[in-house]
Amino acid sequence: MTPTINLPRRKIIGLSLITGLLFWLVVIVSGWFFHDWHIVILCQNADEIRATGGFLGSIVWLHSRRQGVEITFHDIYDFDAQIGFFPSAPMPVRRYLSAGLDRLHLQDANWERDFAIAAQQISDLLAQARQPKPDLIISLNSTLIENIIDYFSLLGADFSFADEHQRLITSDNFSTLARLDHQLTATPRQPKTRFLRFFAQQLRQNFNQASLKQKIGLIHLIYESKNQRLWQAYSPHPSVQYLLAKLGTSGQLQTTKNCHQIYFVPSNVGVNKSNHATSLQIKPIETQNLAAGHTQQTYRLTIVNSNSAQTPTYDSSNLIFADYQRLLLPLDTRLVNVSSDGQSLAIESRLIHDSRGRVWAEFGFLVIIPPQSQKSIDITLEGWGKCWQINQ
Repeated sequence: MTPTINLPRRKIIGLSLITGLLFWLVVIVSGWFFHDWHIVILCQNADEIRATGGFLGSIVWLHSRRQGVEITFHDIYDFDAQIGFFPSAPMPVRRYLSAGLDRLHLQDANWERDFAIAAQQISDLLAQARQPKPDLIISLNSTLIENIIDYFSLLGADFSFADEHQRLITSDNFSTLARLDHQLTATPRQPKTRFLRFFAQQLRQNFNQASLKQKIGLIHLIYESKNQRLWQAYSPHPSVQYLLAKLGTSGQLQTTKNCHQIYFVPSNVGVNKSNHATSLQIKPIETQNLAAGHTQQTYRLTIVNSNSAQTPTYDSSNLIFADYQRLLLPLDTRLVNVSSDGQSLAIESRLIHDSRGRVWAEFGFLVIIPPQSQKSIDITLEGWGKCWQINQ
């Protein structure tokens, strides 16, 4: 039985306008119909979280010519192997992801929270691999794909998905099936790209057979998911990038005059796939008014690792949640202390620039949470007496 999607007429009109706007965005990027253009889709696995959403494991390349659109699927390591020169890596990447080597590899190039900065680094590395310059870079989180699978599953059995071995694809096993038999030592590393290509074909078929109302509902789901940063977009063309920022899809860091903007940025390090069953909660626990109009605010970050031996993964040893937790603070906000169980944690710091040229203070520390356990970290900040706004 196909469920009914009830949308008010005003909302349907609004969604139609959004669809039209996104269509014209593609038109602009395409070089006004007559020039070659390139869109790169970064496939990010949210089971292994990164600052822009997930581990960068695959790339889908859309190359439009007058004859049509050519779509190719690539493993991220195929491009990385073609790079002769790697830029310098931030210290945490060097220490935890690059085996001590000062190299920012393509698979780690989405380390920065500001997506425009990460996208520029990815574009530069692709150029080092002798690839054309992208006109549009889109990050696509596996969580969004899982939400789309759930959406189609509610529409009925005719909208189900299966891999090339006829195994049913669900939102629970999508990431696991995508990396099944896809080990670092496999040569050639092809199973995942075949899986993604096969899934994309079914996704297109299901979309084509959906009704207009169902298509509108799916577009609404995808568009609204930008608020959770399940997809973000960057273009080197200033007019397109300006439009992306206005749409709220650019993933850039935000500042306001009235509030301290605080960013909590988790990143799995090491080889682990524990994020799917791990939760992070941030809540204020204490506020103190100090002299000269200053306020001291303490937040508690609680990380719960609910993974167990029954958690779907290809290697049970990867169920430890290894998190390099970062705080991004405006320069008028001071980090007073970071502690866990009454003990201060070792902190690394640096100054970073976002894509709009603003300077932030970044503080990072490593947290290890074994399966079936949790840890609480208290973070005390100080600043002028105005509101505090937490971002992730």
